[in-house]
Amino acid sequence: MTGPADPASGATPAAPSAAPRGFRVAAPVALLVLLSLGLVWRLRRFADVAALPLGPDATRVYESALTMRHLYDTGVREPLWPWLARVALWLDPAPTSLRWLSLTASVALIALGYRFGRDYTGRPLVGVGVAAVLAVHWPLIQICADAHRTELLALALLAVTYCVLVPGLAPARRWIGLTGSTAAALLTSLALVIPVAPLVAWAAWRHRIGWRALGLVAGITAALVTPHLVHNARTFGHPLHFHARLLGTFYRNHEFVRIRQTGCATCPTRAEMEAAGSGLIGPKVGLWEYVVGMHSAREVVKRLWDGYAQVFWRRGGLSGWYWHGLYAGPPDRGWDILYYTGVAWLLVGPYRLVAVVPLLGLNGLAFLIPLGVDQRLVMPLAPYAAFAVTLPAADLLERGLRR
Repeated sequence: MTGPADPASGATPAAPSAAPRGFRVAAPVALLVLLSLGLVWRLRRFADVAALPLGPDATRVYESALTMRHLYDTGVREPLWPWLARVALWLDPAPTSLRWLSLTASVALIALGYRFGRDYTGRPLVGVGVAAVLAVHWPLIQICADAHRTELLALALLAVTYCVLVPGLAPARRWIGLTGSTAAALLTSLALVIPVAPLVAWAAWRHRIGWRALGLVAGITAALVTPHLVHNARTFGHPLHFHARLLGTFYRNHEFVRIRQTGCATCPTRAEMEAAGSGLIGPKVGLWEYVVGMHSAREVVKRLWDGYAQVFWRRGGLSGWYWHGLYAGPPDRGWDILYYTGVAWLLVGPYRLVAVVPLLGLNGLAFLIPLGVDQRLVMPLAPYAAFAVTLPAADLLERGLRR
């Protein structure tokens, strides 16, 4: 497999594309075509769901954005998505404004996928391939108008990845980009600190930028995130109320009451949950207490392994919806070959560092995957699947063009 100098070095800019100059000029035109195609399919999905009521999570964001008294008055959730929702509702107060917002973010993800593929590899053909996969990826189309923050999570994580991995960026551009993307990521979900923190630390070491610049990233991000933590502490009694209390409580009840049906010492009964119409009743437990305190070490390791395997390697299950969902149907052997070939190509080639990002991005969610979580929770990792799937075709095509 051939390719440019290893961009993981962080010191040498990506080699220029092997494609002829005409294609490099045509690549932006191809992107416009793909953006138009992606938009048309997403508009069709919007038309299918526009008249339906928003789901529970989206409804809470809608109500929070309408009643917001100050910037950080956004309920238990991080504020960036409610801020954008507030702007959308200022333009049009109808609930469908939130559907337009998530649809816009879905189309923007196609464009950012193109930029990442092109700039990280120095090959416009890779950028066009990534954009093509994201434009037609059926699961992304299916969720594009659900008014969730899924696409914003994907944009924020990919923007951080861009600023960390793309070679040849001017130091100022890299660190301004890292500051903005890191802040956006944590203002969208504090859980993104798990993949973002090691990526930023790696960038500080690899690109030999001083601790002062790293302090700038951390300081500005902390200044923007801290008011959210203070608001949570004052309003709900804990700065990480959603992650430290609600998530653990929900999944404790989901696992032990709904799935295992065994109950537990702190669990409500199924009748109590049905009467309350909520999975959040009963004494609150933290996520750590739920995972470590209510499962043996062997269970924890096995569930984490099963979750990673189900998303990244096993055929069918959640991976069938995520990796193979390039069309409206169940996975078949042809798509399996396409995906597994792309992963192998990625791992043995010069761009293998990209594989670290989805591994970090899944993190503790892997423990919950075997419980049958909402499939949209893994969609922020879709651009990395698109990158892997694109590489073999791009390499082979460019090899043919050299002859």
